[in-house]
Amino acid sequence: MKQTIFLIALSGICVSALAQKHMKYEFPENMPEHIKSDYLEQCKKGKILYEINCAKCHTSSVGRKKIIPDFTSAQLINYELRIQNPKHTNNITETTVNTEELAMIITFLTYKKKN
Repeated sequence: MKQTIFLIALSGICVSALAQKHMKYEFPENMPEHIKSDYLEQCKKGKILYEINCAKCHTSSVGRKKIIPDFTSAQLINYELRIQNPKHTNNITETTVNTEELAMIITFLTYKKKN
C-alpha cells in the first residue's frame, strides 16, 4: 500500500514538473491584474489536465518541441459540449474529466500563446 501511495505521489510530481515548463499566455490588455492572476492559475491547472487527458491525441512533436494545437472558439465550444468527436463522448466522460476540469482545460487552450 505504501508503495502505491509513493508511486502516485511520484507521478504527481512528474506531471507537475512537466506542467511547470514556461508557457506564455495572451490575456486581453484591458483585463484587470487580479483577474489575470486568477486566469493564470486556471491555465496552469488546465495545462496539467490537458497533459494527462488530451495531449496523447492532440499534441504533436516537431523535433524535440511539443506543439499544442491552436483550437478555434467553435472547436472549444464543441469540446465543452463534448460533441465534436464521437471518441470524446466515450473516452472523455464526466467521470474522466468533470465540468470544472474541462473548463480549466478550455481556459488553458483559449489563453495559451498561439503557435
